[in-house]
Amino acid sequence: MRVYAITLALFAAACGRDRLAILGDAGQEPDSAPDAGSDPPDGGSLDLSTLMGLWDVDGADQRGEYAGAVEITPAGLLRTVAWKTATVEDGRVLHWAFAGTVGPKLSLQTTLDPRGFVAARGASTRSLSDAPVVVTGSATLSGGIVQATWADAHETWTNQRPSGASPIFSVDRRELPAHDPPSGDQRRALFAAFASFQALPPVQPYVARTDFQAAIHQAVTDTTDFDFYRGHPDALRVMGKPIDPISLLEARLRADAFRFPLAEKARRFDRELQSDFIDPIAPIVPDGRDASGALQPSGDAALWNATYIASQWYRYQVTGEPEALDNLARSLEAELVLQEITGDWTAFARSLRRATGAPAGGWHAAGAVEWLEGGNNDMFKGLIYALTTGFFALCDGRDHALCPRIRENVKHLADDVRVGNGEFNNLLSNWLASIALDRSLDRARYRAKAEAIWVAQKIIEKNTTLEYSQGIADWSGTHLAFVGAVTALMLAEKADLGGDASDVFHGEIERGFRSLERQRMVLWDLAGGAVQDSVSILREMPFPKALARIDHRVSPAFSLSPYPSLPWKNDWTVNDRAQSLRIYPLFELPANVYQWKSHMDYNGDTEGYRNHGVDYLHAYWFGRRLGLLSGTE
Repeated sequence: MRVYAITLALFAAACGRDRLAILGDAGQEPDSAPDAGSDPPDGGSLDLSTLMGLWDVDGADQRGEYAGAVEITPAGLLRTVAWKTATVEDGRVLHWAFAGTVGPKLSLQTTLDPRGFVAARGASTRSLSDAPVVVTGSATLSGGIVQATWADAHETWTNQRPSGASPIFSVDRRELPAHDPPSGDQRRALFAAFASFQALPPVQPYVARTDFQAAIHQAVTDTTDFDFYRGHPDALRVMGKPIDPISLLEARLRADAFRFPLAEKARRFDRELQSDFIDPIAPIVPDGRDASGALQPSGDAALWNATYIASQWYRYQVTGEPEALDNLARSLEAELVLQEITGDWTAFARSLRRATGAPAGGWHAAGAVEWLEGGNNDMFKGLIYALTTGFFALCDGRDHALCPRIRENVKHLADDVRVGNGEFNNLLSNWLASIALDRSLDRARYRAKAEAIWVAQKIIEKNTTLEYSQGIADWSGTHLAFVGAVTALMLAEKADLGGDASDVFHGEIERGFRSLERQRMVLWDLAGGAVQDSVSILREMPFPKALARIDHRVSPAFSLSPYPSLPWKNDWTVNDRAQSLRIYPLFELPANVYQWKSHMDYNGDTEGYRNHGVDYLHAYWFGRRLGLLSGTE
């Protein structure tokens, strides 16, 4: 992958230790560096090389006593402190870091920009018009000790020593082009096609921006403070911003992403799902919990529930933990009910919920639960994925109590269900029946059906790839394609149709990965063997998921894309199809039920809404099953 990286270091020059004076004779090499502890000459022509290096800091302000370090380099000042008793959020130690300048007569100054990606928290708000906050201070040097003030803070600098090889803190935020630049003809054609989108009032403020006009979408990575949070899991460090409820939340989301190893996040997401989100009456993956704590069902539960079932099969294959099979069986039984509850084997439900006593909007009563009508192509992919992984987990060499129902439902899926992408779905259902059914004659009969479908279908699959161009793709469709291809590969391990089904689907996955490899889509990165990218993305997922009102439009760095999402729907003048020009890190994105189904988001409100981590579990355990994740990341 060609990488164009923009590393934003708070003081990049500090790493090089340029010998440039901060004041006075700027650009001139000092004659010599004074001994540590010597005092500079008096007056406005201070030789600030006397202050160069690292200092220990002890001070106090209205929050209490703090300690830390100050580093003075030719580029300016870096300061990071931690309060000894002040805690924030859920009892975490408060840290603060910022960059500043040293002016004449040791005047101090820093500029803190409050604007990030959280738009509001409670009564606190952010807007694009918010001005950066300037904080000034002063310092005096006497006897090798500095006395400094910052607003209401008073501190002492001692123990001067040379700077280390790296700054005491830095920002590592990079932008990598998600595609090659458009040709002149391509750009003109796209801008003409979407002129009515660019004319929309919400889009107009961005049209004149250079990055908008360049039309090169970017993937943003940000590993700032990763090592800090791994070393200080009970800390929050606000960096380059005033300390207030919003900056604390932004720091917390980063901390919640980085402070736990991947395996620990998986354990926590799984415990949380079982204890807080799976209803024992309707044990199917929900959407989340609202501000009142009420469980909200998902209209697409057949698919999200299937990914959880798959995650537990992968987990069991890696760890052998019986708990994984127990979790799988409970959720698989709910998936089976989706077929059984409608009373019509040709139609299946999308979701289940505990009975409300007042079903409406497509929900139907069925004793202690209610079911949602409208099973479609997307939900079929969930059923086939769940039945495939469930069969291999519980019935292939085992004899779980659910196996007779699994086999019955597999047979009806092949015989009775005709929905969505007909031939591919028929291929998968007959293929599974040729493996899962009890009687050898039945298996042979469905194998013959699957082989007959494969003759024509493999021509389609050989020429199928995921389409991505200039920031435009069917993001939800990329997930469905992944589920379908992975299901086919699992089936091919048992019955390689035509002797080439495995090769064909491996080729399809490779082409899909190559099409999407710069988009930071973790499932496809794992399928394509992009280990480093996969680890980076999974590290960005906060546990717990964000409870936040996120809107990148409060930042002056933000731009919309010049093109709408899903442009083939041709409805951008009546529906909001705006998408970001940048793909942001997961800890800067609004949470949802399944992160891998969406992309290029930039705003959303989940301040009072809890989401589970089925998406993380599916990706994590898939990667562990492939041997791409070590379990110690």
